[in-house]
Amino acid sequence: WYGTVRELRNAVEYAAVLARGGVVLPEHLPLPASRSLVTSSEPGDHDETEIVALLRKWAERKLTLCEDESELYAVLLRLVEPPILEAAMKEHSNQFAAAARWLGLHRTTLKKKLDQYEIVQV
Repeated sequence: WYGTVRELRNAVEYAAVLARGGVVLPEHLPLPASRSLVTSSEPGDHDETEIVALLRKWAERKLTLCEDESELYAVLLRLVEPPILEAAMKEHSNQFAAAARWLGLHRTTLKKKLDQYEIVQV
């Protein structure tokens, strides 16, 4: 099984429902997914350990390429902050206070970061 434990649990529960209390047969289970299909999912589908591993590889590659290490943290923030800020604003219907609380930021800090990344609130 290449998915998470939660996905496996959901698949077994679904199969049990399809089996209607009888024996769970292979046709009740979801089709198998190849490992490449699972690992090539959208970035938002990765769990935290996968994200940490990807970030570690990214940082090691950047350092190996002898790029300016003093800018590495700023580059990382420019990559990860905008999608998080956009998701928070979308989740909270562009309400600064609610999105800021969800992110653990002050609302003026959130506003400054949205302006910094030129994220338009719709």
